Amino acid sequence: MRLLINKHLFHLDKFLPEVASGQAEVEWFDPEDYPHGCPTHARDFDAMFINTTTKIHVKTLPDAGRLRFIGTGSAGFDHVDKAHLEQLGVAFSAAPGCNARSVAEYVLTAVLTIAERWGETVSSMRIGVIGAGHTGCAVQSLLESFGFSCVMFDPPREEREGQPTFHSASREELMSCDLITLHTPLTFGPSHPTFHLLDDSFLLPDATRSHDFMHDFLHTSQVKYIVQASRGGVADESALLRGLQLVQKRGRVDGTRNTNPGIREAVVDVWENEPLFS
Repeated sequence: MRLLINKHLFHLDKFLPEVASGQAEVEWFDPEDYPHGCPTHARDFDAMFINTTTKIHVKTLPDAGRLRFIGTGSAGFDHVDKAHLEQLGVAFSAAPGCNARSVAEYVLTAVLTIAERWGETVSSMRIGVIGAGHTGCAVQSLLESFGFSCVMFDPPREEREGQPTFHSASREELMSCDLITLHTPLTFGPSHPTFHLLDDSFLLPDATRSHDFMHDFLHTSQVKYIVQASRGGVADESALLRGLQLVQKRGRVDGTRNTNPGIREAVVDVWENEPLFS
């Protein structure tokens, strides 16, 4: 068996006995050597293990050769065209929830920092979690263990599972929160796309885009803080910057709990154009 493995997937030998025992022929590759896609010789291996820096689609992997499996060491998989792999007969697997706890700890740290900076308290802050998957639920659990009040917003999950298995918060409940934290996959499909879920229509009071679900509640929004720790592209970073600048320009950032103060602060951990090492 021949395995092609991203060198940044640390300790993979602990999970693949074939690697640890030397039973498999292994080649470790550096994604920086292939900035526009996957290794050109991937078709010569039985399996390839990647992370989000390796893009898999028809242009980067036009044919499979002997390749029969691709695994990504990430919860997200928007860097992989799964339909194309299915056509090639290549099995695929991601790692859902692999970093849920670490993301939850990151969000907790961000929330506590924001609270201290703006004079908020645990009892005063209501947090809206967009996305109730592995990571979103881990975030909710950790925040609530510290005393924060959370609401979970995930209409697609409610559609899939139905009530009472899962009940999503309403849009009104989400927009009444002090802080919103994002934990959705990056999707572009016709049903519930998350690409630029947060854009001008949410962040700028003077913008309108009626098809965005956020727009209807823009002028009654209580949201003052945003944490983006999901996938790059879920938030429009340019719009986020303009929203922050607008609040500052209008002199509405005074540290008090105004009725509609706009976005005072944002913590961004992921970007639409991620660096190569990710």
